[in-house]
Amino acid sequence: MEWQRFITHTDLYGGMTRMGAALRRASRTPATYQLRVESCKVAAMSVGIEVVRAISDEVTRAITRLLPQLSQSAKPFDEDALRELVAWKCNRLLVARVDGEIMGALMLVMFPIPTGMRAWIEDVVVDEAARGRGIGAALTQEAVRLARADGARTVDLTSRPSREAANRLYERLGFELRDSKVYRLTNVL
Repeated sequence: MEWQRFITHTDLYGGMTRMGAALRRASRTPATYQLRVESCKVAAMSVGIEVVRAISDEVTRAITRLLPQLSQSAKPFDEDALRELVAWKCNRLLVARVDGEIMGALMLVMFPIPTGMRAWIEDVVVDEAARGRGIGAALTQEAVRLARADGARTVDLTSRPSREAANRLYERLGFELRDSKVYRLTNVL
């Protein structure tokens, strides 16, 4: 049988497809897979990334829905708390819209230190129903673009080891695992 074309798992949506994920699980090797297909029909998906400048009921509802999917210990945000967060000079809240609905978010934090401008990506979350469709990649790439435009020397983020798909995404986007320890002091107040 003659095959018409090859596609890699990153061709669809700019991210990993379910088939690519199944192949990765089956082989347990971090490689780019080539799939032989006779034809490939991909449903169009429109992902738009926006910087939130004003808090609306829609943004509040979306963050309230998304945050528990990231952290069960996170306290719910109300509209006033979100307004304060977005108004903070160094913060940018990015949201991802799929067909008009907010399906993901992240916080980009920029700050100067003596060795230069730095950026930190925090609280990346994509709705469970929309994962694996390139939304996390689109959010992260836009955050990196904004950080570069503002002169950041580095962009850092942390991710729990249990978030295997997220960790593969960050490595695919060029982030490198650092040999460092992260310390946390709780109950500061």
